[in-house]
Amino acid sequence: MFLLSVGLLASRPALAVDLPNLDGVPIKTGAASANDAAIVIGIEDYLRVPDVPGATADAKLVRDFLVYTRGIPPARVRMLTTGTSREVMLGALQDMGGQVGPGGTLWFYFAGHGGASPSGERLLLGDDVPSVPEALQARSVLMSEVKKYAVSGGGQLMVVVDACFNGSTRTGGSVIESGTRFVVPQAAVVAQKGIAEWSAASPQQLARPLPNGGHGAFTYFWVGSGRGWADGQLDGKRDGNVTAEEAHEYIAQALASVGITQQTPSLTTDAPKTWMLAKGAKEVGPDFAVAIVVPEPQPAYVPVGTASVNTGGAMDFAALAAEAARADADAKAAAERAERSKRALESEREKRLEDARSPLLTKATRAWSAVPP
Repeated sequence: MFLLSVGLLASRPALAVDLPNLDGVPIKTGAASANDAAIVIGIEDYLRVPDVPGATADAKLVRDFLVYTRGIPPARVRMLTTGTSREVMLGALQDMGGQVGPGGTLWFYFAGHGGASPSGERLLLGDDVPSVPEALQARSVLMSEVKKYAVSGGGQLMVVVDACFNGSTRTGGSVIESGTRFVVPQAAVVAQKGIAEWSAASPQQLARPLPNGGHGAFTYFWVGSGRGWADGQLDGKRDGNVTAEEAHEYIAQALASVGITQQTPSLTTDAPKTWMLAKGAKEVGPDFAVAIVVPEPQPAYVPVGTASVNTGGAMDFAALAAEAARADADAKAAAERAERSKRALESEREKRLEDARSPLLTKATRAWSAVPP
């Protein structure tokens, strides 16, 4: 659970306690999930585009969680790191998906680069993708392919993706050649029965690393949630079980508490209360000493390759519009969290985000009126 004290910070907050090291120290619950299987992918070393620091460590952390905390037999966990191309991913999906029947779940985790097909469908980029957007799909795996093969044996599917889909690296650099356009994925993901789909960030956002590096922030808190940190997150009652709904709420608040305020994870499922992330994991997570995080001023972010409109002055309408849209998305996400948690803290945070959004929309409107017809 989160124990938060009221306070306003003008920049990134300092944590009251250090985040615990989770590497090599999994929680062993004694649980057995003999009917489940897993594919754990961490592509850190890309051949033609920038690397993804921490992706291998992320994969190892998730593998240990699935084996020791969830209880999936090690022989039924396929871990893929260096040399993971489109063919390797598809081969693992076809093999492991066929091994999971009714009553079982295939856990599919991916840390690496994401992208989008020309039609806007999300892609998981293989290690040998070229640096030109037009050729990404040929060396990547479509999310529709993941779902198709993963449930081929009749089992359920849990998808967890820690990747950016906007053409950027974890730290905001460019995956593709400068001066080229990058298709941003369609935002809507339709819930399907028997499938839970977790994404570290919205299509326009960065999936950031922890402030001290080492891991993707989303992955770290996702695993922490399953170790017991999210138990009781919704009602304050710890019962030794962590649902997807509890974990999702915990992760969103944890990211904000370490200063990552421009990243909104998404969970798409038709049954968030019944999907169980872990049973019997009773570890208590770190207590965060901040209640309200005021986003620090940041330069306007425009997805890599997005064309800008020159208004003839200092304003860049495309940048203003993108920043206003991001602020609007963050405000809506904060409003949803406030409605679920019913906490005055989240209501205050939503108000401050709304205050920050209004002047941006005003600037964008003025810039639009200055654009010639």
